[in-house]
Amino acid sequence: MEKGLRKTERVPAGVVFNLDMSLRRFEGDGDEFLHVLLKGLALLQQDALGGSGSRGYGKIRLTELKVDGVDMKLPEV
Repeated sequence: MEKGLRKTERVPAGVVFNLDMSLRRFEGDGDEFLHVLLKGLALLQQDALGGSGSRGYGKIRLTELKVDGVDMKLPEV
C-alpha cells in the first residue's frame, strides 16, 4: 500500500537541461513567429512547468539563448 494521496515526481533544484528548438520560417514570414515564440518562453519563465507552481515547483530559467548563433534576450512581458 502506497502512502499519500498523490504522486509527484520532482527534479532536484539546480539540474541543467539542454534544449534545442527549431522554428521553420518560410519566405515572407518575417519575424512575427519568432517574437511570439520568445514571448511565450518569457511567460513560461515567469510561471512554472507542471502542477504545484504556486508551491514553487516547476520554476525554470533559460540561459545562453541563441537565435541562429546570435545571443538573444527574452522580451519583457
